[in-house]
Amino acid sequence: SVDNTARVMEAATGKEVARLAHQSPVLSVAFSPDGKWVATGSADKTARVMEAATGKEVARLTHDGPVNSVAFSPDGRWVATGSDDKTARVMEAATGKELVRHRLAGRVRVMRVSFQGASTLMMATLEAGSDPRGPDCGISHISIDPNELIRDACSRLPRNLTRGEWDQYLPGEAYRASCPNLPLEPQAK
Repeated sequence: SVDNTARVMEAATGKEVARLAHQSPVLSVAFSPDGKWVATGSADKTARVMEAATGKEVARLTHDGPVNSVAFSPDGRWVATGSDDKTARVMEAATGKELVRHRLAGRVRVMRVSFQGASTLMMATLEAGSDPRGPDCGISHISIDPNELIRDACSRLPRNLTRGEWDQYLPGEAYRASCPNLPLEPQAK
């Protein structure tokens, strides 16, 4: 709304469940595929991810212009944003950490972002100009390679999982290095 909020309501009753506040009008809203989170884009130059049931903010990404569009990836792990600052960006939904290598920059403002499948970000741009044929429109895309995401995560971690963590999160699988560049926990004697 132009009242600087997005609101989550129960569909059956219209009862307000959560109010998601910004400092300027909200321009775009998207639910995660599982309905757990809501992403918002605002004229206050931020995209935010909030818990749909409580309105609690879990992540924020700042742009240099109004955020016109937000979209979740099909698995709900990533949020794409499009802005008047002429960029489309991808952030991790749970943390707000931007995947800088996946930033698309152009000459015109980004009006719409979406995911095509699990790993391709689509960006639609629009520039209103003096061309009598109408505005200049374009579509760009980038692929998000899961192996690149793993390499990026491994470059930031101080260690591999311990044997206890491995058994907790990956029961039944043989213990191994998930990040080959990091040491394994020594085997108990």
